[in-house]
Amino acid sequence: SWPDVFHIIIAGKQQNLFEDKKSTLLLDLSKIHNAGASIVQELCLLQSLLNFCRVNQLTNKLIIKASVDSLFFSNIAKLRAIRHLCEVFKERFSLGDFEVISEPSLREMTIYDPWMNMLRQTSNLASAFIGGADILSVHAHDLIYKNLTHAKVSALGVRQSRNQFHVLKEESFLSRVKDPAKGSYALESLTRELIEKSFDLFKNWEAQKGLLKNLETFSRDVKEVSIKRREYLATNKVSIAGVNSFSHLDEKFEFNLNSDKEDLFPLRRTSEEFELLREKAQQQKIKNILLVCGEESKLSGRIMFCTNYFEVLGHQVDILFYKDDVKKYVADNVIVCALDEEYQNYIEKLSSKIHGKKYIAGKKFSQKDYTNVYAGQNILKILSLAMGEH
Repeated sequence: SWPDVFHIIIAGKQQNLFEDKKSTLLLDLSKIHNAGASIVQELCLLQSLLNFCRVNQLTNKLIIKASVDSLFFSNIAKLRAIRHLCEVFKERFSLGDFEVISEPSLREMTIYDPWMNMLRQTSNLASAFIGGADILSVHAHDLIYKNLTHAKVSALGVRQSRNQFHVLKEESFLSRVKDPAKGSYALESLTRELIEKSFDLFKNWEAQKGLLKNLETFSRDVKEVSIKRREYLATNKVSIAGVNSFSHLDEKFEFNLNSDKEDLFPLRRTSEEFELLREKAQQQKIKNILLVCGEESKLSGRIMFCTNYFEVLGHQVDILFYKDDVKKYVADNVIVCALDEEYQNYIEKLSSKIHGKKYIAGKKFSQKDYTNVYAGQNILKILSLAMGEH
């Protein structure tokens, strides 16, 4: 509801410039954040927008809109860097006053286990308070799913989001100190590093006639960062509770993830690929057996890993202990779990008893017709094969 908003990056063009100096200009960094941009890219865009205002002698009041995710210290440093850059441009080039508005990141919100979104938003809000945002926006924990199904967010979600804000403001007193992070060497150093790296990137774009004249190229760079972030999730280098770890098996959702392909900076949620895979899996009846061969106490770590691995599909993993008198183990997926040095003995006994796709927990021992599952591999590819997809 800002009066006469000037939105450079969403339009992607230099337009709607107002001669009225009382109008407010909105510089939106959240668009590229939700498309997958890094903090350095966001700050580079801010410098390009501020420089645009300088070149065109715009002294209007500025609203800087930034998204914050649950990387607590990084977001504090990002917001402090935003304020620093705006203050420098204001002092040196007589730009107008500015305010920073923060909103929770949409790219890290999930459909499955939506209650975790409340925890993520608590971190978001805390970093926004400490980082120096003037205005804080909050979201309901079920916002993403409700948007996909064209329904209103729940009354509980709205109430809880307000409560989060009030608890941090009124009970934790995070708004009482002007700059809580001042004097912190770690945060000061991180803020300086972000500013320096983003300035180097800004200079590189200026050498190519400026970022705003190369938005298509910039959008490809943002997409590459988003792809790397999804790769980290697919290989479990990053965990999102309820998505690639600790899945709630009783959750069932129906949704449609159709993104706008014509948009240079579409919303790219990190968890989308996992959610699509699970949505397909919940339409099938999949039976998973984890066959424990050996002492449970020695295999507890592998048992937990394999259970967590395959329950990403939203189907339970039944744990069975190997017995010589069992004639066959029938399931869609059978995961054999043993110590590396004991696999050879068990695999020979199990060669004719397993009916279904065969897996071995670990990567040191391999066997023909068996797929190894281990930490660091692309879990999306393995689980797609487990569903019969290629």
